[in-house]
Amino acid sequence: MAQKETPLLVKIASQLQWIEGLFLTSLALGIVLTLMNIAAAIVMEVSLAGLAIVFFLYMYKPLEVQRDEGEKKWGFQELLVYIIVPKVIWISSSFSTLGILFYLFHFGNNGYQRLLMTGGSAIFIALLVLGYSSIAGTKHVKSAIPLLFRAIPLLVIDYLFFFK
Repeated sequence: MAQKETPLLVKIASQLQWIEGLFLTSLALGIVLTLMNIAAAIVMEVSLAGLAIVFFLYMYKPLEVQRDEGEKKWGFQELLVYIIVPKVIWISSSFSTLGILFYLFHFGNNGYQRLLMTGGSAIFIALLVLGYSSIAGTKHVKSAIPLLFRAIPLLVIDYLFFFK
């Protein structure tokens, strides 16, 4: 019997955390070098572009939720929390990261504000939906907590850069 070949996206998805860590480390290095008055803008820009791509690719990785054996079929609220909201957060995080990147490029216009507004407002709405779902008692909402470690700092940066 012929073995099924693993799709490329599945192979990449298994390495996304490592790649994200690499880009975050290079971003931190770029920030430190910039604070030391060493020209490292290209390091930060490449890191932000890489993070935007990684955040977009995370959208294709499903959340790992353990379902109980006797658990009934998921309703709309569960599908919203487990599938729709995480995808919205990942895409919005990618938009926000691109907005920050375009802000650093200094293109001479305010085009970055559209990306920051789109990404930030979608993250904010997704956080409201997650908060409501948590209050409403939707099971396994805690599986979305790793998303919040990326989305909330981006939301704060969006706010700071948008109103600058």
